[in-house]
Amino acid sequence: MRFIAILLFSFLTLGCASSVQLAPSSVDLRMKKFLPDENNAIVYVVQSGGVLSTHRINFQVLSNGRFISGMSGYTYTVFEVEPGENNIQIISPENQEYLKYTAENGQITFIGVGSTGGWTQMRVQDLRILTQKEGKESVSRANLSAPAYN
Repeated sequence: MRFIAILLFSFLTLGCASSVQLAPSSVDLRMKKFLPDENNAIVYVVQSGGVLSTHRINFQVLSNGRFISGMSGYTYTVFEVEPGENNIQIISPENQEYLKYTAENGQITFIGVGSTGGWTQMRVQDLRILTQKEGKESVSRANLSAPAYN
């Protein structure tokens, strides 16, 4: 019986681990300076909580149909977009959400991604624009996923 309990515990804890490759800490620290670029529009997408934010999160980030990065719990990614209307798509194994937003040169846009329980993996929930304060605070608590800045 003890063996079954250990096996079940191992299955549940190992099965819950979901991670993405992280960028080097030097790049993470540089991105957390939040330096705008007057010639580009910058977007930060941060997994900023929700239900069980460290449990089986496996999200894919697409900007205007282009793959940007994978995300797991409390990670973020940062990238450039053309000024004007843009869209972001966050995909999980069980659902996806879209958000349209307007980006301007010299502006930093923060987008938050929440999570909620699904059948086997976490689902995307509450995709939203964050205020500058909320965005900087959320990114400051997160780790940069790689590839990050392409």
